[in-house]
Amino acid sequence: MAAGAVLAGTGIAYAARADAAPGIGCQTVLWGFLGSQRRTICDSPQRADGSWTRERTIWWPERWVPLACGRYSCWGGYWQDAGGSRETYPVTPETVLADEPGHLVGA
Repeated sequence: MAAGAVLAGTGIAYAARADAAPGIGCQTVLWGFLGSQRRTICDSPQRADGSWTRERTIWWPERWVPLACGRYSCWGGYWQDAGGSRETYPVTPETVLADEPGHLVGA
């Protein structure tokens, strides 16, 4: 995924995706149970009417999932492939979802 500056103490990374066009702003935060997933939001530049297009991806990296854990260690398990889901939708300042940031300005 994209690399970028991490704001100290917030756990929020702001970055432009490696394949994002200029002007695209992105944010990745920990998401899901115990932060086991990530939510990446990327916004297009604002249009003249103040609206923009938002792409929201909920994803998880490839990871080891243990079958059982004791007090000090875990054993057994399997690899879970990376995956996720992506949605693209129009947004205006009035329709930003309560748990999402306002418009993300790109570099």
